[in-house]
Amino acid sequence: MKNQTLESLIELAIVNEQEAYDSYMELCKLVDDKTAKDTLKFLSDK
Repeated sequence: MKNQTLESLIELAIVNEQEAYDSYMELCKLVDDKTAKDTLKFLSDK
């Protein structure tokens, strides 16, 4: 993290959040259990 600007840190955080969202939603497609789906959808919104 040396010499990173605030803007680059924010951009990295946004990319990480999008990747997490995408991962949770992909997992959501793979499970049949309603509780698991609800949990994954909940986590994707955080």
